[in-house]
Amino acid sequence: MHVDQESDYRITPLAPDFETFVRSLVHESAYEDDPEDVKNDALDHVRSAPFHSRLQKLCDQWPDPRMPAAIRRLAEAIVEDKGFFALHADANSHRMYAAQFLLLSHSRPVRSMEGFMQSYPGVIAMVGSANFGTGGWAPGFVEDWFQARASTGELVQVDGHWGFSADFRAELLRQLTDGRPEAA
Repeated sequence: MHVDQESDYRITPLAPDFETFVRSLVHESAYEDDPEDVKNDALDHVRSAPFHSRLQKLCDQWPDPRMPAAIRRLAEAIVEDKGFFALHADANSHRMYAAQFLLLSHSRPVRSMEGFMQSYPGVIAMVGSANFGTGGWAPGFVEDWFQARASTGELVQVDGHWGFSADFRAELLRQLTDGRPEAA
């Protein structure tokens, strides 16, 4: 029985006896979302959710009109790998961080890692569930990505702002536009 303390201690019988009650209990897995449903919903989202106005503006400013499709393809690869759309420390997440950095640094100079970190959430991470996005982010992953690219010379500081080395930039663009990401 259930006693509702907020409703004048109304009693609701749950089963005629304890054995019937126990036998009727359902395993918690019955309440979990089916991983295939989660994956399919995430694929639908990354394929068709509108870009947030900030991401759309950055893509519009980019000289190659294939960038929005490249971002969506990369997001699909992330969902195929993980079953959901989230960015972590894996290779495809690193490519997505790089794509966002590429767009942001094309729009305006990135003078520091802190500046990039301030701009980052409004592109894909924290843009509302109706928009193309992850719905959250972990700053540590992005900071680690930035520092790793800087330590390998793939992210360099020139004239007071950060940008990709010519080789890294060319390889990233090839991977994004060819739709065959290898190692960025």
